[in-house]
Amino acid sequence: MHMRIATSNSFGKLKKVILSGVVLMMFASVVSASSINGDYNGYPIVNLNVNRELISSDVPAINVDGTVLIPLEAVKGIFAKVDWDEETQTATILGKTDFKSMSKLFNGLLKATGIDAKLTIELSEELGIMQYVYNSSGNADTDRTNILVMASLLTSLNTPLDGVSIQIYKDQAYQARVTVGYSDIKKFTDNQISQDEFLKLWLVQNAPTITVPSTPSTPQITSSVIESRIDGDFNGWDGTTIFKLQNGQIWQQDDYKIRVAIKLSPKVIIYKSGTRYKMKVDGIDDEIYVKRLK
Repeated sequence: MHMRIATSNSFGKLKKVILSGVVLMMFASVVSASSINGDYNGYPIVNLNVNRELISSDVPAINVDGTVLIPLEAVKGIFAKVDWDEETQTATILGKTDFKSMSKLFNGLLKATGIDAKLTIELSEELGIMQYVYNSSGNADTDRTNILVMASLLTSLNTPLDGVSIQIYKDQAYQARVTVGYSDIKKFTDNQISQDEFLKLWLVQNAPTITVPSTPSTPQITSSVIESRIDGDFNGWDGTTIFKLQNGQIWQQDDYKIRVAIKLSPKVIIYKSGTRYKMKVDGIDDEIYVKRLK
């Protein structure tokens, strides 16, 4: 059986498809006669049985000239990640992984190599991150080597994770967080870029140094909805991220989500949600809780 990805542009009669026109094409010996299950846009409908369960979807599986086209939406439950990038017209399909076993394996490797770190896997609907808590050795060269080793573990197995985030501590005090995406790690491990080039791609966020006013303890918010822009570059959030707005306000992330996204001064909306506040960044579906510092 052969498999490939195609878009709706391949077939003029297909006006509505799942995931912006992405379909999974599975080649088999299929009779092209009119289907006993009815037609969809002139093509015979094919029954889809996954794990002995008949699956239905808005757009059915169909037979096009002996090729069975199956909407990814109908079978995405058997994959760890099914995604469609409209800008690059790219479909991404990744298989499921036993993250518990992976974490146990990698933590064993860290211990064997003498790296004082603990690995957990952080997952959301859109992102999967290898999250390390690393205790600094006190030597910059050793720390650099250890960080490179921890990052490289991501590409040692075929995983659906998107990147690595490392929280660095020294004498139990938080020092910084470094984050890098899968594609940049892959370039490094495949020797497409040098170590120095790779290190320049890391997003580094040092421990906050902003002085918070002592009075009032909680800044007064005069409006339930605040609209402004991030002052400068926006690189996502990592659990403790501080956001400076162009209106002079300073807010800090107040939950534990991780998201890598690069934008220049994006618009933000902050609004009250119950007794707390949420922030929405333009162009990003996810929202985070925040608290005002200034």
